[in-house]
Amino acid sequence: MQEALQIPPGFFVGVNRGFMVPDSPGLFDSVQHQFRALNHPPFGDKFLMQGASKGFIGTMVWSCGDTSIATLKPFKTLEDIKGRKIRVLATPLERAVMEKLGAIGVPMPYTEVLPAMQRKVIDGVRSGIIVMYPSNSTPWLSTSH
Repeated sequence: MQEALQIPPGFFVGVNRGFMVPDSPGLFDSVQHQFRALNHPPFGDKFLMQGASKGFIGTMVWSCGDTSIATLKPFKTLEDIKGRKIRVLATPLERAVMEKLGAIGVPMPYTEVLPAMQRKVIDGVRSGIIVMYPSNSTPWLSTSH
């Protein structure tokens, strides 16, 4: 039995589509705004209970910071990202963000990102900097946000 898990809410989109709400681009003005909004009792209490019917209850939501895109080939503008294959979380929202940018959202576990980029299966990754930072041993990554 697992008693606790720390994971992005978007991973639970299969349980309830509402779990992808925190991944909405432009929804929050800052990390502090996101934290306050998601943990404000009228919203947070309902948000954290979305998985109760499936046997799990959230206890708190916090932000790991801004989302960035790291790519093999640097880009200067959003126009430069068109046509590129970018790893995203496996949510309809994440894929829609890439579609709006003209890129292709490729859902895959983060553990597969580095090998996929090395083999040029994908061109980049959309994730939080705090998640990508341990990948810093890969000097060919360029980040823009």
